[in-house]
Amino acid sequence: MSETPKSSKEQTDNLLSLFAKKRQFHRDQAKLPFEEKIRRLVELQKMAVNASKGKKDFSNKRVWEI
Repeated sequence: MSETPKSSKEQTDNLLSLFAKKRQFHRDQAKLPFEEKIRRLVELQKMAVNASKGKKDFSNKRVWEI
């Protein structure tokens, strides 16, 4: 099945909507309490360590202990 190409206006509208949602996401993230921001950062660190397992530079990866 081939999808019908979108018009330039549709593409522009989609991009504007995407950027507006991204902007709102960042505003919402900025409102989070500091403790929640740190908790999320630690979760991202854990994900990075897991993704790095088996790679040469794995030894320099660590997760903050809080």
